[in-house]
Amino acid sequence: MAKEGDSPSWFKWTEGVIGPPVAHTAGWVGVFSCAVLAYVLQSLGYFSRNVAVVLIAAGFCNPFAITREIVARRKRNF
Repeated sequence: MAKEGDSPSWFKWTEGVIGPPVAHTAGWVGVFSCAVLAYVLQSLGYFSRNVAVVLIAAGFCNPFAITREIVARRKRNF
């Protein structure tokens, strides 16, 4: 974990939201787009329900992490 002042850290247990708001927005857009994709592919028989749930979870985690790192990198460089 980074020391105070070294780099921006949104991983604070006592302060609520972890990550900038733009990362949460990107995460939820990823969830909805992956949910639609998973629903269509599951209804066509390509996926089981378990694979669809993993796809939806990845739809939130990946955009959230990428956006959080982009914002942190921009703040570190200033």
